[in-house]
Parts: sequence; structure tokens; C-alpha cells
Amino acid sequence: MEKVVLHLKNGTLVKGFLVQFNEEADELRILTRKGYTERFYIDDLKAIFFVKTFEGKPKYRETKRYEEIEFKGKRIYIKFYDGESILGYLQGEFPWKKGFHLSVQNPHKKGFFIVPVDKQSNNKKIFVVISSVEDVALL
Repeated sequence: MEKVVLHLKNGTLVKGFLVQFNEEADELRILTRKGYTERFYIDDLKAIFFVKTFEGKPKYRETKRYEEIEFKGKRIYIKFYDGESILGYLQGEFPWKKGFHLSVQNPHKKGFFIVPVDKQSNNKKIFVVISSVEDVALL
């Protein structure tokens, strides 16, 4: 099972092990560190961070610029409704039709994966929930 940190839209963080997850499902389940299974609706989430450790690196300052890494993907900038923004490399296809307004190409997909720009980051990959995104740009 993969270690994850759920970032909820209300600002809450939940740490646990991913038990059940599908990009098109309405909910997911995690096994919390206290040993019980909890269910979350995808639309209540901002993002799912797949992490190396639950403790992270509290004093580490992540690089916020694109570097040459082994992973090849489209560079993407994401701004969330809560004001936070992240940079990453898009895994898969761009989830929106290009145009003045964002419109989702596949209404069944709840989000998309990105790989962080800093390979020293505690995050291995991030599942960004589409409903939490205010703006996005391919760079």
C-alpha cells in the first residue's frame, strides 16, 4: 500500500495508506495510521500526495523551478482555489479543452497526476483533484 497525505479542501490533512483508489471513482479509502479504514469523497479533496515518509522534511525548502530530470512530461502550473500553486510535470493527457474557460474533456475523471519538479521532495507524485483547480497552464 502506498503512503499518502490527503489535502482536503477545508485545510485538513489526513495521513494513511491508500487502500482503494480509482481516477474515476467518487470516493477513496485509506487505512489511517491509527489502524482503521476511512472513506473520503474525491470532491472534498484538493489533492492526494503520494509521499516517501509521513514525517516529510520540515526544514527542507523545495525547489520551485524546472530542472532536468529523468521524467519527461509536459510542464504544468496549477493554481488552487485556496491560493496555493504548484509546478510539476504532467503525467498523461491534459485534462481540459484549450480555450478561454476550463472545460473538462472527460467528465468521469476526477483528477490527474503530476510529478513534482524537485526530485528531492518528499512527494513522489500528486493526484490533483480537478474541482479544486482555479487555473492551470502548460508551460
